[in-house]
Amino acid sequence: MVSVASDINTSRQHSIFELLRNKAFSIPCLFSSFAAFVLLARSHLYANDLNGQQVWTIGLGVVSGVAILRWLCGFPADPNRSLSAKWGWYLQSLTILQIVLLLSVSTKSPAALGPIWLIVFLSEAIWWSQNYRRRQNTTTRFINDTSLGYVIEDDLEARLLRSLEDHSHNHSTPSNNREIPDHASQLWVRSTDIHGETISASQRVQFVAGQRHQNLHLSFVPELPSIPYVEATLIEGPDVDIIVGEAQEFGLRLDLKLGQVYEEPVEVFVQLEVFAEAKQAA
Repeated sequence: MVSVASDINTSRQHSIFELLRNKAFSIPCLFSSFAAFVLLARSHLYANDLNGQQVWTIGLGVVSGVAILRWLCGFPADPNRSLSAKWGWYLQSLTILQIVLLLSVSTKSPAALGPIWLIVFLSEAIWWSQNYRRRQNTTTRFINDTSLGYVIEDDLEARLLRSLEDHSHNHSTPSNNREIPDHASQLWVRSTDIHGETISASQRVQFVAGQRHQNLHLSFVPELPSIPYVEATLIEGPDVDIIVGEAQEFGLRLDLKLGQVYEEPVEVFVQLEVFAEAKQAA
């Protein structure tokens, strides 16, 4: 299937939020873990024991605060998370453990401390299980006869290289049915084989003067058979960072950020290779 489209919908808020997740939101996560360590290290200096109400207040407050910080940082299973954001998420387990240990040595109220330990255990189990499930969803396992020697990542890279070669050939050839018409913004080639479905997409993305961030939303109709692998690269235009913000069976989102702000409108040309594994028979 070949399709040509001339309109795309974009917005800026997701790319800015992703930037905050990977940069700014990791700072309070790292600070909270360090602060909890300092409080636990100085626990021998505290003269007064905490009562049951104080234990409940501090315990539930810490569980809620950790939940907010983890949501802000995003799950580490997301391939677009930065290293600092991942560590910020992981260290919250250490943060909450240190606070509960601090409560344990600072109170003589087991009636309040026991339920707090249970809540913390359940909370951590839920967070880590959700992260594991997301990792399973984003890492599609390809199950086929090993004699085929088929590797999804290698195939995608080969397809992307062929697309780059085709684009280079387009500049030296007057006419080519894979070249985007001047009036259009995207061209897709969607195909199916024994391994699954593949989409090779060429996309123009325009930035207005002063704009640096933009989102590109692509919909798959009909839906792909599974969560796809996606590779994207810049073909033409100024330097731009391209991040796969989200990929689902029904569509994907690319987050684009120019290397600098331009005083005039600019256009970038992006090549995408999308592969979705065929569903296996039960």
